[in-house]
Amino acid sequence: MCGFTILFKKKKFDRKQEFFSCSKLISYRGPDDNSYYEDENIIMNFYRLSIQDLSIHGRQPMCSQSKRYLIVFNGEIYNKLDIKSKYNFQNLKSNTDTEIILKLYERIKEKCLNYLDGMFSLVIYDKFKKKIFFARDRFGIKPLYYYHCEEYLFLSSEIKPIIKSNSV
Repeated sequence: MCGFTILFKKKKFDRKQEFFSCSKLISYRGPDDNSYYEDENIIMNFYRLSIQDLSIHGRQPMCSQSKRYLIVFNGEIYNKLDIKSKYNFQNLKSNTDTEIILKLYERIKEKCLNYLDGMFSLVIYDKFKKKIFFARDRFGIKPLYYYHCEEYLFLSSEIKPIIKSNSV
């Protein structure tokens, strides 16, 4: 199942502990691992349920080989092997859909959505441009909730953390 919460800051944000407290509401979605990434612009928290690649190499947020992009992803890409073959992706460190999406995004940016067959929600952070790209599958099978205000953009794979953050 997996679960993630993202806080993309527009201004200085000093409620980090509140963010992690809200994130814990979806910890049951990923009992196998929990990891996060943080810089001055973003906090990405991920709860992992290991299915396809049980190794540490499938850990998220996953960083691209160029170190420019970070991704969190929930779902399954049914045609990941076709994409891997079509774009001749080699030297992969994992057997995950996540890494395939990340490499595809590095190559063709937002157009990657045209090639993804599956159910998913994802967030990709460009560390150089300080921008995020987020999307979900066409049918909304894997949800992606967000709350946008003057200070930040809060994204989550469930609504509960967002509701809690607004009530604190």
